[in-house]
Amino acid sequence: MQTILGSNGQIGYELAKELYKNYTNELRLVSRKPQKINPTDQLVSADLMDFSQTKKAIEHSEIVYFTVGLPMDAELWETNFMIITENVIRACQEAQSKLVFLIILICIQRIVHPNRKTRHFLQQAGSPSYALKWLNWFYPRWKVAV
Repeated sequence: MQTILGSNGQIGYELAKELYKNYTNELRLVSRKPQKINPTDQLVSADLMDFSQTKKAIEHSEIVYFTVGLPMDAELWETNFMIITENVIRACQEAQSKLVFLIILICIQRIVHPNRKTRHFLQQAGSPSYALKWLNWFYPRWKVAV
């Protein structure tokens, strides 16, 4: 089973189509109000701010794709996004699922205060491996493998 968190968004939608077409028909689509994209999709409604709902959405997933987005609001990104990300990482660790982050970083640059830690990350964001290093730096207790 492969799970897409944030499946109603543009990235999640395109990912679901591509995975189904070329890789697997065992897809779980997770959103607050998930919608079927492919005939065999499993739909799970979840609030990723709630750890128990996040854990249940991720259970039995081999791979979890993080395509979650939030409205263009700096406060939401600086508070809710951190909670959602922590819940997802913890749930993936407990389920022993592989986690793939797929997110458009340019939107973060426009809404997060430029004096925060994210500024350093955004200056270096061209390197894919740097994203994992940034997660370790920004959230050291996660111990993300680089």
